[in-house]
Amino acid sequence: GEEDGFDFLRFLNSSCHKIFKQIPYAKSIRTYDHTRLELLTTCRGQPPQVSHQLNLTQADNWRGSQPVITSYLDIKQFEYPVDRIIPQLIDDEIPELKPESTWILFVRSPESQHVLTKRIKYSTQLLIELCQNGETVGTVLDKLACTLKVPSKQQLAFETECCSFLNALAKEGIVAFI
Repeated sequence: GEEDGFDFLRFLNSSCHKIFKQIPYAKSIRTYDHTRLELLTTCRGQPPQVSHQLNLTQADNWRGSQPVITSYLDIKQFEYPVDRIIPQLIDDEIPELKPESTWILFVRSPESQHVLTKRIKYSTQLLIELCQNGETVGTVLDKLACTLKVPSKQQLAFETECCSFLNALAKEGIVAFI
């Protein structure tokens, strides 16, 4: 059952402690697997219903909408590029990688029993983090643009790209707008 996966991770942590100390990216792999397993086993029930999509071409006040991220999403920062390490390990290769700060987005749609993972940019991580503070889309985008120092003449394109990403998450039931 569900505990079997956690038992396996506990076994790896205790039994293979000496081996893992010799592999610099072992902690990243354990965290990656633990996050995937946690999303599979702890996210139950239905996420908030999407009230509307963000549409920049409509006259409605989309900037006043508040994004709500569901429990079907997690982001982790890793010291090593686990998205490249794991496929190499599966192919029985021993990766020789240097540390590289990597952000991984973990997403499980409410209907799925699979966790999708994707490497994301720091800016995407910031966008999702800001969406979890209970602020409006407009405030989130303004803070993100300020943090990333987006030039004013690129502001509209920047907002369009951010809203497109948020809408994609909304279609998957990962974010709702209230």
